[in-house]
Amino acid sequence: MIEQIAFADLLAMFKSDKRTTDDLYEKLVEMSTVKGKLIGIPLNPLPLAVFYNKEWFDKAGIPYPGKDWTWDQFLNLSIKLQAANPIEGKEVYGSIVPLDMFTFESIAQSTGQSIVSADGNRVSGYMNSKPVVAAFAKLLNYMNTSKASKGVSAVGIPVYNELRSFSAGMGISVANMFSPLEANAATAGKFGIAALPFLEKGAKANSVYYSLLSIPESSKQKELAWKFMKDVLLNPDSQFQKDWGKSAMLTVKSAVAKSGQNKVPGMDVLVEELNYAVKPIIYRNAALSAVRLTDKSILAAKTEAEVMAALTSLAEEVDKQLLDKK
Repeated sequence: MIEQIAFADLLAMFKSDKRTTDDLYEKLVEMSTVKGKLIGIPLNPLPLAVFYNKEWFDKAGIPYPGKDWTWDQFLNLSIKLQAANPIEGKEVYGSIVPLDMFTFESIAQSTGQSIVSADGNRVSGYMNSKPVVAAFAKLLNYMNTSKASKGVSAVGIPVYNELRSFSAGMGISVANMFSPLEANAATAGKFGIAALPFLEKGAKANSVYYSLLSIPESSKQKELAWKFMKDVLLNPDSQFQKDWGKSAMLTVKSAVAKSGQNKVPGMDVLVEELNYAVKPIIYRNAALSAVRLTDKSILAAKTEAEVMAALTSLAEEVDKQLLDKK
């Protein structure tokens, strides 16, 4: 649809009204711009974040994490949390790590790479590039050696289930204002939110899912639609911001404080994470959402060479599937 120019260029509308996109998050605007055209207003961002059990940290005598920490620190704390919080007759973990394409792409981007080509049609040479393999091998080695971190198939329910049952001290998942942890009386108020870790010698990167509100190029009501966007979506004082801010993150930066959303615990961390947003690979090729990293040959890999072999095999298989779909 984008390639067929199905959406109006909102950037031209901003300019015609002598407005800028400065009140939107730069990375989300960048991700929503195609061939120099802004194809929509980014809404409801869902960055990855770490949910941590405050009681587990208190019992271990460890300060709560915040906006800036590495994967090494995250994994080392997992070991300490597990050791300090044993539960008789129950298997517990210091952390839950989703081995999915959201997390994998965030790690890859932290190395300065991606696991898929720019056009979204090839993963060989990307998913199994040396920097990505080295980073992923290090993560697997930590997990397989310490047994303090449990790998699950995806963000969301698999992670929240472990945290809700108090089987783990931390878990990486997509974050919004009100997570399932806050909606549950047994866990409400017991978990904090920390930033997604990054590689020690890498950059911060967060694979952020979000929605777009666009205007069809064929619309006969472009001016009216644009007026709605200006008066409601882009207006930090609109009632929409106050109402929407009760259930989802806002992408109009000045509205975060005006709506009172900035008072929500952990919101400062989530807002900061939007500055490191990278485009999820499913936005480049939806077929990649079916790729799984929980194959036994990958999880059992003990050396960097074994991880390279496993990811190369997976990459070849994925490329064949992508070619067949074309």
